[in-house]
Amino acid sequence: MSELRRLVPSDAAALQALRLAALRECPAAFSSSFEEECGLPLSVIATHLAPDSGRYSFGAFAGSELAGIVGVGREAPNKLRHNGFIRGMYVGPAHRGQGLGRALMQHALDFAATMEGVRQVTLAATIGNDAAIGLYQSLGFKSYGHEPGALLIDGVLYDEVQMVRELGPVAQQAAPRKPVVLAPGQGRAYPMGQLSAVFKADEAETLSQYSVSEWWLKPYTEGPGAHMHPEDDLFYVIEGVMSISVGDTWFECEPGAFVLAPGGVAHDFANRSAARAGFLNFSAPGPFEPAMPGIAEWFIQNRRPAAR
Repeated sequence: MSELRRLVPSDAAALQALRLAALRECPAAFSSSFEEECGLPLSVIATHLAPDSGRYSFGAFAGSELAGIVGVGREAPNKLRHNGFIRGMYVGPAHRGQGLGRALMQHALDFAATMEGVRQVTLAATIGNDAAIGLYQSLGFKSYGHEPGALLIDGVLYDEVQMVRELGPVAQQAAPRKPVVLAPGQGRAYPMGQLSAVFKADEAETLSQYSVSEWWLKPYTEGPGAHMHPEDDLFYVIEGVMSISVGDTWFECEPGAFVLAPGGVAHDFANRSAARAGFLNFSAPGPFEPAMPGIAEWFIQNRRPAAR
């Protein structure tokens, strides 16, 4: 399970290690270079991560490991302060394909939307980095320029595409969305041993504004353990008795019970009864489903003792 949060000075060493790995693996994706940053003192990086530094770096953590990073800022001149920007997005190879890049980008956009007066966010991507450009386009970024020879690396010129996204919900496409009508049990299933999830609507179906899924737990099944993330998590029990924690308090929830775990608050769930139990989950904002392959693998590899 991953946690997204702002990096603090104590994260300086982890940030430097991941940043240097990024510069080695993908030199054409960054304007800086490994040679320029490898000798940077940790004290300087820690200063950049101070709460009052005016710099904003966010990380995605897999357990205690920093798995991905992204930076957010805004232009300084008065006439340009309505422009925010995103820089330095990177996810380590071992953590790709789990939705962390999308989650980091969405977190960066959500943060930029809280910056007073910021109306749009820009970024640059190297031509040929189709995966990154596709991700940005799916989040509502549009190309507004092409800079030939933006980077010169070992005598080779690399072009960049300049992209911009207005803040606020991604505009709907001209064609209306299709209704989603599913029979009981239908949806996209993710079996995870003692528990399973069935996704009803996410991504394009909800314009990534929210995610809807069913979760089913066999008798005496633990959940992921206490965790937190920026999104709100909503639970509506539909069968059996679910044990759901928010903060330090556990609640025994029968069918019809509703629990809201606000973003940034630790929560967990389990089935401590002798019968199957399930709940309807709403996660907002979305998307949630792109992270499911990694979550399913995590549950299978980290089976916890049965709850009693």
